[in-house]
Amino acid sequence: MPIRLPSKPARDSSCPTPHRPVRRSLAFLAAALLLSACAPRALSTRGSVTLLEAGPDSAIAAEAASLPGLDLRELPLKGSWRAQLESRTGASDLILIDWDRDLESAGRAGLVAELSGYWARLSSTGRMRKALDPRLYGPGGKARYFLPLCVYPWGLFYNQGLLAKAGIAPPSTMAELEADFGKLSARGIVPVALGASYGWPALAWVSILDLRLNGSEAHRLLLEGRRAFGDPGLLNVYAVLERWRDLGWFSADASKLSWDQAMTAVDSGRAAFTFLNSSALTRYRHLSVLGFMALPRGEEGGRGGELGTLRGFVLPARASSPRAALALADAYALSGAPGQTQASWGLPAVAPSDGSEAEGLRGAAAKIVAGAEVMMPQLDWALPAQASMEARLAMQRFFDRRGGMGAKELAAALVKAASQ
Repeated sequence: MPIRLPSKPARDSSCPTPHRPVRRSLAFLAAALLLSACAPRALSTRGSVTLLEAGPDSAIAAEAASLPGLDLRELPLKGSWRAQLESRTGASDLILIDWDRDLESAGRAGLVAELSGYWARLSSTGRMRKALDPRLYGPGGKARYFLPLCVYPWGLFYNQGLLAKAGIAPPSTMAELEADFGKLSARGIVPVALGASYGWPALAWVSILDLRLNGSEAHRLLLEGRRAFGDPGLLNVYAVLERWRDLGWFSADASKLSWDQAMTAVDSGRAAFTFLNSSALTRYRHLSVLGFMALPRGEEGGRGGELGTLRGFVLPARASSPRAALALADAYALSGAPGQTQASWGLPAVAPSDGSEAEGLRGAAAKIVAGAEVMMPQLDWALPAQASMEARLAMQRFFDRRGGMGAKELAAALVKAASQ
């Protein structure tokens, strides 16, 4: 999945930016700083704004052109956004990224501005969908280093025609899902396409099954490093994955497949389901054949946490035009972030209806997020970088059937990975 100043510019001297650390937390957006003491009294569109982003976005350029007095310069984001801020090799007033684990520490280091003081001055925040309510910003909604634009929920993509031909309706419980996997396998159809060669799609299965079987609070402790990968509840998760793997319910060559190859298997009717982020829709050719749904819960309703990736803006602490930068970010969010939603298929903060065949899939994504008690990051983005890499490799080995790795061996490998 995608993630990720010359001499010191003058700041508004009437509003210094304090940086007071709070307790570390890796909830969906980690707690970071207390509210800013003050903020500019009003936003202004007059100024020159340099935007750091992964690639040019014609929609945001058009938005900037419509704002009087605002001059936009777009720069490519090369590698780590934090490294670019730390190196100060290029000026930046605004950064467009997916939320990641570095935001909290970057705030404590004085690299990015805390936005709570601006929040009431942003029109878009009052019009955001339930999907983007303060549950996504951290405990109490107070950790706001981020102006969110859209969220990409994780869920099960499925081939509607394939299920219908097999006489299967989209499952509503975990028991139904397992029964459907058995029926599909008996017909010679791969129940779940999985591209585990990169590791993270397989690790996402650990995240979502932990949410379903053990609950969001238990998973939060795992994300925060306060729960071990050898926990009994997680051993149950690994046992489920081992059983499903050994029953042939995952792609036989999962350890060699990429995530987009798994998507193609569902798109072409060679597999029934795959569990991926909604941004995967950009790779599908035939949207009309697809359905999208949350992984079912248990018979009793189960656990309500869901996985998601949040995209939005970050304001560098050394921004030379913070008011103009936030005015641009605000206007772009109000417009529905068209460049992001068309290119990335995220659920926008303000979603216009476009009447396309993709609108039903967007609605399904919205349903997943609206029904969530809490949105949480996938496990590989919450782990430190080296631990994440080792955990991905462990998942790849687990789905290589020649390796003979079972649930206990997977637990040991993930415990070791987390120690990195």
